Amino acid sequence: MPAAVKTARFIMTLDVAFGLVGLAFPLVAFTATFDVIVLLLLAYSTAVTALTGWVLARWPTRRRRLVWTAVALEIFLLTQRLVLLVVDSDLTWLRILHPNTFFPVTVAIALLLPASRRWFNR
Repeated sequence: MPAAVKTARFIMTLDVAFGLVGLAFPLVAFTATFDVIVLLLLAYSTAVTALTGWVLARWPTRRRRLVWTAVALEIFLLTQRLVLLVVDSDLTWLRILHPNTFFPVTVAIALLLPASRRWFNR
C-alpha cells in the first residue's frame, strides 16, 4: 500500500474516531431538550460518520469506485465546512488552516495521486 493511501486511511480513521466521540454531544443535547434541530444535527453527524466508516470498511476491496466515493465525501466535508465559515462570517486564514478543512484536502489529494490510483485499480 503506498504511503499516500496509508495517510488517507489514517486521516479517515481519525475522522471516524472523532466523529464517534462527537456524537455524544448532540445525543446528550437531544435527550435533554428533545429539540428537532438537535435531532437533525445528530442524524447528519451519524450519517457522515457512518459513511466514512463504510468507506474504510470497504478499503481492502481496492475498487476504483471506492476512491471516487472517498474523494466525493471529503470534498463534501470541505464544502460544508467552508460554507459554514462563510455563513458565520468567520472566514480567515487561521480557520482555513484548521484540521477540519486541512484534512479533507489532504485526503482528496492523496487519493488522486498516481500511486494511489494504481493501487485502487482493481
